Amino acid sequence: MGSLRDQLLRAGIATARDRKRVERELKEERRRKQGSREARAVIEAREDQERRRREEEARQHRIAERAARRAAEEDAARELQVTHLLRHHALSFGSGPQRFWHRTLEGTHCHRLDLPEWIALDLRAGRLGIGALPVYEDVDYVVIPREVAIRIRAIRPRRIVFWNDAPPPDDDPAQRLLESPKPVGHRTPATPSRTGGPSAP
Repeated sequence: MGSLRDQLLRAGIATARDRKRVERELKEERRRKQGSREARAVIEAREDQERRRREEEARQHRIAERAARRAAEEDAARELQVTHLLRHHALSFGSGPQRFWHRTLEGTHCHRLDLPEWIALDLRAGRLGIGALPVYEDVDYVVIPREVAIRIRAIRPRRIVFWNDAPPPDDDPAQRLLESPKPVGHRTPATPSRTGGPSAP
């Protein structure tokens, strides 16, 4: 059984010219359908690519958020550890005649402690250090043993505002001139204290 156009031609209803016109129209129709299918395929491919891009952006955003939360938690844990070390190992002593200057936590000013001479000597010799202990909106400066200063500097360097890691030798003449009797048991850490010697206004 022939096509509709062949049947029309055999019946004399359609001429050869009509057949060519119909064939041309059918070819154009097929071409349009083919183009439409290709256009749809391109559109679908672009939509799929855009969908994958959005999914990847969302995934990277979730990863970044998790990393930021983890970093914040680790940072808070380090701050808590440093605060505990400073409070637990702060040396307790009265004020003394030796003025000792060190930088502030912000690093913009100098802060003065009035210390006993043996504390000042041990600070100069690197046997003690000074740590910054934030208290509410203020900062206390506490004297701590060398080993604690080393530990804190490895965790939070900025919280150690003074530690002489290159002290003069023990036979340095200045060391002998500064030497004074030290109280017995002066290296024993006291109970957590906010004292580090009175500070100047």
